[in-house]
Amino acid sequence: MSHWNHRVIRRVDKNGNVTFGIHEVFYSPKTKKPDMWTESPVEILGDTIEDVREYLDWMIKSLDTPILTERKNMFGKEKLIEWKTE
Repeated sequence: MSHWNHRVIRRVDKNGNVTFGIHEVFYSPKTKKPDMWTESPVEILGDTIEDVREYLDWMIKSLDTPILTERKNMFGKEKLIEWKTE
């Protein structure tokens, strides 16, 4: 089974505009590295206010982990790597 959590992903669009969003990131059971992530940043939804609070807590914890950024590997496939501030 795959492990997942919330992570901040830095993206740069074709015009050079930079955005940061919180996404769900799923990890390979074998390599423990990110292998899938949500296309769009996640929304805050819940059936109760407690669900919303818990979801926000998970998102806040993602701010304390290294920021990820998308890069293409040598085969043109997107992958996530840790972003080193420039």
